[in-house]
Amino acid sequence: MGFRLHKPGAVGLPLPKSLPACGEGLERLPFLRVRGKGSGDRGKFALAVLIVGAWLLTMSSTAAQDDSMRDGLINLDHLLFLTEPVTFGDQDVAIVHIYSEFPEYEWVDAAGEGIAAVDDVARAALVYVAYYEQTGDTRALDQARLCLDFVRYMQTEDGWFHNFVTDAEGTINIEGRTSYKTLTGWWAMRGLWSLAEGYRIFADVDPAYAADLQAAYLLTESALTGEVLHSYGTYSQLHGFTIPAWIPGGAADVSGVMLLALTSYYRANPNPDTQALIEHVASGISEYVLGDSATYPFGMHPVTTNAPGYWHAWGSHMVHALAEAGAALNRQDWIDSAAYEAETFMMRQLAFERIREMGILPRRLGQISYGTDMLVQGYMALYRATGEEKYAIYGGLAASWFFGNNMAGVPVYDPETGRSFDGIEGPAEWRVNRNAGAESTIEALLALLVVQDDPIAAKYLDYREVDVRPYVRVEAESGTPVEGQPDFRERDWTGEAYFSFAKYYSLGAGDVLEIPFEIPEAGVYWLYVAHQRQAIASEETTLVATRAPSPPAIDGSLDEWADVPVFSANTERQFLRGAGLWRGPDVDSFDVQLMWDDDNLYVAIAVRDPVHEQPQIGPSVWSYDALWGYIDGDGRGQRLSAKFTLAQTPDGPQVWD
Repeated sequence: MGFRLHKPGAVGLPLPKSLPACGEGLERLPFLRVRGKGSGDRGKFALAVLIVGAWLLTMSSTAAQDDSMRDGLINLDHLLFLTEPVTFGDQDVAIVHIYSEFPEYEWVDAAGEGIAAVDDVARAALVYVAYYEQTGDTRALDQARLCLDFVRYMQTEDGWFHNFVTDAEGTINIEGRTSYKTLTGWWAMRGLWSLAEGYRIFADVDPAYAADLQAAYLLTESALTGEVLHSYGTYSQLHGFTIPAWIPGGAADVSGVMLLALTSYYRANPNPDTQALIEHVASGISEYVLGDSATYPFGMHPVTTNAPGYWHAWGSHMVHALAEAGAALNRQDWIDSAAYEAETFMMRQLAFERIREMGILPRRLGQISYGTDMLVQGYMALYRATGEEKYAIYGGLAASWFFGNNMAGVPVYDPETGRSFDGIEGPAEWRVNRNAGAESTIEALLALLVVQDDPIAAKYLDYREVDVRPYVRVEAESGTPVEGQPDFRERDWTGEAYFSFAKYYSLGAGDVLEIPFEIPEAGVYWLYVAHQRQAIASEETTLVATRAPSPPAIDGSLDEWADVPVFSANTERQFLRGAGLWRGPDVDSFDVQLMWDDDNLYVAIAVRDPVHEQPQIGPSVWSYDALWGYIDGDGRGQRLSAKFTLAQTPDGPQVWD
């Protein structure tokens, strides 16, 4: 069998098979039938699982009789090993060592970044406070306090955060690409979440310390109010999708963590300011859901407004956050939005297979604990918000990944040591990454803390998949050009997603590519042609470079450029992505002029921006006001000839490649 693809260009072909519909209940155990949300038979999925043992159910729920911090499946030994008390000046804090490598599992630091980061220490604090909340073990509060004090140490006077310390004396990495000062970045929002949860727990056991945490939390929340509350009700268009433009920074994934922080604090201290932020953030995320169970991108909340259809497994807490916020503010529409993804896009991962990310095609290799925790937290938050037992079942099934219900068939979490492996790179035992770093261990513990004591979810932790009808993927590069001039290209990242195997065909008008493939068995199939659409330019844009009579002075004055043609970027249509964040030509626009001689290309750029913000130096300048330049020397759009970043920094002008 074969088929033909016509323009605009296929980059791969997934063929998810339509699974037969079946009952919603558990009448046919040992088989569980899972039904997804959708329209008619197209919205149904089936998942077969089988109980293979009862060892999990016979474990004691009481703490182990030794000095360990254990409670049933939860074992904090490895996290405690990674957590090191240190002193920064006169402040006692804890750092959490980032990596721990097989087979010795000693500490390993992040080369070039530092020895500990808010990213990990803040989430370790979440584990310790959750463990205390479940067990009453005050030793966990002691660890949480040290971790929270590290987070406070990394907070700047204006409520922003750095990420890494480079040594045990507390030297902050202020220049690294993973440690620059940020208000709305990953480590800032994880830090804020830990402060909110810490305040909620310590308010009852140590009000004075809780007040310190509250002050730190409010410092960041007040900064967010000035940074986030704008553009409400405006939208941008990309690839035919209408996208809310008020999601902070266009990043729904990071905004999901922000929403978790805001909701946690609001539950402990209801107030109108926090509520306003919650409503702003949650409304944007809840509206940004695309597709359905049968239509790409299958009901997901994409992680960024710059790439509708892109999702990744490290930090996509949108379902989790919407369910929590909806329950806290009694917003059924937010809960419904969370449930929509949970019963479509997330259900595909239970019915077919976990994925690392989804863009043009699903990528299954590189499965991580973080991605599984995200699924577990989302389903369990929906269970708490709705009371519907199916979500607890799905949460337990998602967590069974930790105990061997994964493509490698290998338990990833070990209750005897408290370690969680760093990932699964393929469907074989030898493809398991047996290192056990901080993030993997923390995310496994966070997931298991919400399912272990739930009588419904816990029953499904030792289920195993016994049969699945997987999708079939056919690569476009296996095809044969038969008409026109299909252009074979190699490229990994598109700016929105990854091409499978870094290869693809570009098809223009009249181009035809013939791709044969085998049908593995008789049945009904859904056929998807995975492609990246390219907008047709409505007009040509030409930048004219004139020959320079002499090398211009690089002094900030444009007097010598008076006769050079000007190209102005000052309209919304000129933005490829993120146009919904544009605030008008007086705030966001620039003019470009070009001259050349035999040795150089000279560029003059006049930028309009009311406030220049560039506190960084070195490679982190990209995160603030800077100019990025990309040059394609051959004009084919396949690879860059050069790229550079220009920034006016505290140390003067800097250029970075």
